[in-house]
Amino acid sequence: MSNPLNRSEIKWGSIYAVIQYFLLGEIALLLNYLLRLPAWVLQVGIFALNFLFTILIFRKFLLSSAKAALRHPFKVLGFSLLGLLIYYISSFLVSIVILVVCPDYGNLNDAAISEMSRQSGIWMLVSTVLFVPAAEEAVFRGLLFRGIYDRSPFAAWTLSVALFSAVHIVGYIGLYDPLRLLLAFIQYLPAGLCLAFAYKETDTIIAPILMHTCVNLIGMSLQ
Repeated sequence: MSNPLNRSEIKWGSIYAVIQYFLLGEIALLLNYLLRLPAWVLQVGIFALNFLFTILIFRKFLLSSAKAALRHPFKVLGFSLLGLLIYYISSFLVSIVILVVCPDYGNLNDAAISEMSRQSGIWMLVSTVLFVPAAEEAVFRGLLFRGIYDRSPFAAWTLSVALFSAVHIVGYIGLYDPLRLLLAFIQYLPAGLCLAFAYKETDTIIAPILMHTCVNLIGMSLQ
């Protein structure tokens, strides 16, 4: 794979990833306690902040990826659509298995996003469709998958997919029983796998960003 991240992007990207996924949520809770802001305001603020730092930290990587995508636009579009198709098929099959194992299962993350969307209108839509894909793909498919791939493709696939699932459920530890926590983890695996697939086949982060944008747009539209 071409277009590796430079040392500065790896260093500062790693530092901010730790802040983003381990500290930012706690800071948001503190602000909520002090300022009593609506949940959607804090969430949109976090999404916007993550997007801003993503652009600042990974700007060279994103720019070179954009140039690579422009050289092969049909390849990028084709594998993004193929990734979407595989994602929806595999996600549907996983959902069937989950409902068989646990008929009353409900995804708390989806429920929270849906509730904030009803309160905020266009702001959550803009945030999840424009801000989230770039920020998450830069970390999970750029920093993790691309950063590890040259040393160990197996580790790159395993860690990027597993951690992508984990960050979507870590906030619900204690709210889910162990079975539902495992099912929630499994529910996000198809997305992580298909997004990594789109990146690997096109060699540009623009493909998974585009695919992630479409998934979030469809999901928000349905809500």
